[in-house]
Amino acid sequence: MRHTLTAIAGLLALTAIGGTARAEVITTLDDGDDWTLVRSDTTTENRILVKNSAGEVGTDRIGVAQFSGYAFSDPVMQASVRFDIERTAAGNNFDALESIQLWGVPDGATGEDIVQTDAYSTVSYVTDDLTDNLVDDAALVFLGQVAFPVGSSGDVVDFFGPAVTAFVQADSNNLMTFLLTAVGDTDSADTVLFYNEDASPIATEFYPSVMTNADAIVPEPTTFALLGLTGMVGIALRRIR
Repeated sequence: MRHTLTAIAGLLALTAIGGTARAEVITTLDDGDDWTLVRSDTTTENRILVKNSAGEVGTDRIGVAQFSGYAFSDPVMQASVRFDIERTAAGNNFDALESIQLWGVPDGATGEDIVQTDAYSTVSYVTDDLTDNLVDDAALVFLGQVAFPVGSSGDVVDFFGPAVTAFVQADSNNLMTFLLTAVGDTDSADTVLFYNEDASPIATEFYPSVMTNADAIVPEPTTFALLGLTGMVGIALRRIR
């Protein structure tokens, strides 16, 4: 039922209350909206799989989530981005404190409209990488980093804060492209699987989502102060069963 409802709706909206901007949830619904860029250029995957090995190994992977075909009904005052970690332990064999970063392709930039058939070697903000996170930091917008504890399969990851809100507010063409990368991992066997359309049934409970206004994950200002997140990015790991 969840798949049918969201596929028909495309954009879920709650009625505005008291003149405030309405809350909206945008999901990646179509095959091809979520995929993996593989360094070897030989594989196409309908899943978000992240892997980073030492020495530019051909199995290195960057996860892509692309949102398109939507239109916000009201101005975006707050925003967050949600990913669900696939629930089978075999798909998530990362070590404690290995980190994942979320990046956004700037609005209207070359490569924002990449598609699943584009090869790794043709994407400039991947091939021009000068760091250990598989992407060219200067060409993208940094939106957050999370270090996973062991056994996080089934957790939901929310990226939120001023940087995420500003990125969503900057959208002018109803297209947003996000990249998930692993940072400095040297174990070629370690992967994080966020979303898997290759599995039947799909082994995740939630589509990748952009949530706005009242639906966005936004902590109280005191939480930002306590965590030192003012002007930066917040991350929430939550177990939803």
